[in-house]
Parts: sequence; C-alpha cells; structure tokens
Amino acid sequence: MALTVPETADFTDLRVEVVAGSERRPVFFETWTGIPVANRGDPLLLRYRYDEHQVLHLEMSLADRPGLPAFTGTIENPLSHVENPNAARKRIDETEEKIRTGSIRASHSVLYSLARDYAELNQTDKAIHFLKAALSRLGRANSGMLNTLGIQYGHKRDWKRQERAYRDAFQARPQWNGPLFNLALSQKRRDCTTEAAGTIKEALEVERDGPELVLASEIYQKLGREEAADAALEEAFSCFGPLQSLSSFELGWYAAGARMLGDQEKSAQADEERRRRARGDLTERRGGVLPKLSAPSVGPAGPTESAT
Repeated sequence: MALTVPETADFTDLRVEVVAGSERRPVFFETWTGIPVANRGDPLLLRYRYDEHQVLHLEMSLADRPGLPAFTGTIENPLSHVENPNAARKRIDETEEKIRTGSIRASHSVLYSLARDYAELNQTDKAIHFLKAALSRLGRANSGMLNTLGIQYGHKRDWKRQERAYRDAFQARPQWNGPLFNLALSQKRRDCTTEAAGTIKEALEVERDGPELVLASEIYQKLGREEAADAALEEAFSCFGPLQSLSSFELGWYAAGARMLGDQEKSAQADEERRRRARGDLTERRGGVLPKLSAPSVGPAGPTESAT
C-alpha cells in the first residue's frame, strides 16, 4: 500500500501518526502544517530510519516535488512490548532456539531484544546478562542499552552500578538527557536530594521540557526551595503541549504536576486522557487529516522508501 494526499487542493494540515500493536496504542502524532497546495491522490514519500540509539527518525514529503519542505519527526525508544508475558516468553524461547541451531546470529540487536524480553518478565539478572552481552558484541557504548542497564541495576538496588550506567549512557549521547533524568529520579526516591538537584540541573542544561521541570520542582520542594519549585512548575506547564499530543511518559508527569498544583481540572483532564487511551479511542487528535492508504503508484519515485 502507498500513502497519498487524502483531500483536494487547499488544506494545509496533515496528521502524522505512529501507533503500535493490535490495540493501536499511540506512540507519536504531530501535525504537518503549512503544506503547499496539493491534490487528492498525490503520492507522499515516507522515509524512516531506526538508529543505534533506539530513535526512530521520520521524514514525509510530496513525492513528486522533492524540493519543497518536508515534515520531520523523531521518536525515542518507540519499541515497547504490548503483548502479554506469555508472548515475551514465546519470543525468548524462539530466539534462543534459533541462536542454538545457528539459524540466526547472536548480533547485538538480537541480544538486546532478549534483554528487553527478560526485563519485561522481571528476570533482572538475565536482562543484565544479555545487555552486557549486547554491549560487548556491539563493541562501543550505546545510550539506549546503557540506559536500560541502569534501570535494571535499579531493580537490584545496585545504586553505584546504576549511576555508572546512566552516566555512560549520557556520555554516549550527550544531546539526550533521559539517563540524567532517570538518575535524578532515582536519587530523589532514595532521599539523596542534594545529589538529585545537581543531576536535574545537568539534565535541564540539555533540555528544558515538562517532565524534567516537574521532577525539578519535586526536588526543590524537598529541599525547601519553594520559590524555585514554583517557578519550575510554572515553566513545566508552559512546555507541555495539548494532552493528546503527550506521550504516556509525558502524560504521567503532567498528572504529577497537576497534583502538585492542586489543579483538579488539569488532574481530571489527565485522567480522562488516560481512560481514552486505554479504550483505544484514537478519534480525537491535534487536528489535520491523515494520509490515505491507496494502491502503490508506479514509477521511479515510489511513495514509500526505507532510508538506511
């Protein structure tokens, strides 16, 4: 199937969505605004790349007008298991059997998938074993794997190794502050509040977004820095987009911030958005219209391309 323009002429907004699993769990949706005038049926070219840091890169453009501006978007860690534990166990058994019989190679990506499945089953030692094996096979630091390793060490309450893994993850990709966020959260939960304040400061120097600012506000409150806590919370809600545009992670921190504010309306709206997602209700969106699926067009500029 191919992607094409769904309406005629003068619409300017096209909705770009990525959903996962049979229940169509939303993992990304943005609006491509200001599109040049297009006609119904014009082919759309979608390029995508999943990099070694577990970031999915998207680019969409009008296929027959390559010189015009394109839509771009990124999704961090989009691959999360949506199946039940039995499915994870089945994947593990199948993968390990294929490795044993030599039908697949134990590449770093295969080992990482095994680690994620074991983590889903809460088999922490196995998850750590395969994460280390994946990193060894890759032969270099990988921020996504190291961040996952930090999470697993946290399950074992091995705080020293957890911090080392998070620090290494950040060093591997310093433009992503996720590992620092996780480290600050761990420190706050363990009442290492002064250390948490230093770590979240580092994270905010990379990116000031809603979740980071809500966490900063929680940390400042624990330190009795009320003015800083209030300022961080106010800034957080200036960063959050519309509820329907938030990832599940962002929505959770939005709800936490709403509780801190004592804002019952915001809390109720966050709860309703969670219920809507649990129902799989994907009808309400940020605006725009979805591309249309149609029969693939023929010619040198095909409507779908996988960029490596």
